[in-house]
Amino acid sequence: CRRTMLQEQFKQRHIHIRHDEKKGVIKMNNELMERVCRTAIGKWGSRLQLIVAVEEMSELTKEICKFNRGKADISAIAEEIADVSIMLEQLKIIFGCADKVEEYIDYKIKRLSERIGE
Repeated sequence: CRRTMLQEQFKQRHIHIRHDEKKGVIKMNNELMERVCRTAIGKWGSRLQLIVAVEEMSELTKEICKFNRGKADISAIAEEIADVSIMLEQLKIIFGCADKVEEYIDYKIKRLSERIGE
């Protein structure tokens, strides 16, 4: 019922979502992600979002350190990866460098592929 209500709200805004029956989660498309990130930046400002990005990366670092000490909480790690991913999207918007990031990702993945003999 909640999923149907959410889907209807998104349809009204001309945004496509996909429901993953296996996992039972709604996956947002890139358009929605960008709009939400831009709205967050507009609401709280670039300066604050830069601070939040550092905080989220620190929280992920902390969870990885806990994992390395044998205190594994994969759910906490997944949550922090999600938070960092969202903040990385905001950083690309703030710095206007999304295309450059994609170029670097392509370059670095190709380089990694060569290094591992793929």
